[in-house]
Amino acid sequence: MKNILKICIAQILTLAVLLVIIALVGQIYTFSKTGYENLDVIPDRQLGWKLVPNSLFTYTGTHWYENEFKTEIKINSLGFRDKERTIKKQEDLTRLVVIGDSSVAAFEVPFEKTPTQLLEKYLNEANTKQALQGKEYEVLNFGIGGFGLGQNLITNKIYVKQFSPEYVFLFIFEGDIWRTISPISAVTNKLPQEKRLHIRPIIKIFSTETSCS
Repeated sequence: MKNILKICIAQILTLAVLLVIIALVGQIYTFSKTGYENLDVIPDRQLGWKLVPNSLFTYTGTHWYENEFKTEIKINSLGFRDKERTIKKQEDLTRLVVIGDSSVAAFEVPFEKTPTQLLEKYLNEANTKQALQGKEYEVLNFGIGGFGLGQNLITNKIYVKQFSPEYVFLFIFEGDIWRTISPISAVTNKLPQEKRLHIRPIIKIFSTETSCS
């Protein structure tokens, strides 16, 4: 009986020591991989939500600590991940706009590696190689995470058109297309009815204004 008691105590102590070690390792890891929690979106009467204008923060994905990456994110005064742009463009400039969801905003990579900036770089490099004069390209980023087709339509109507781009491209994730045709979030679609998330905006288009509720 005493031997059984000793074995039980030894096992309990071993488990306790193991848990302490795991806790210490976790503390050391999270200390070396600093956590970042940000409020990066705000409600918007027209779009449903938008990025916080003029904000600067560090993004670490869905983790509360730095797991695979961390990215410095700068949002412009309009609430998009892009440079500050002048509405009137230079005469010798060809302006392109990309609208869409998180695949366009691309928080996972530095700004210079976002799709819009890479496209701008490749287009201008191609022009240089072909010695084309007066054909410099400028690519603007109007992507916001989670936006469906309706919200991109409103983005184009309210924000993009005033910049008078020659071309507008739409890139959107399949899950966000689902949000356009269903009132249920694609992420929660397989959950029980009471746990499903209804996140599709209701879009109302009037003669003078467009709103999203």
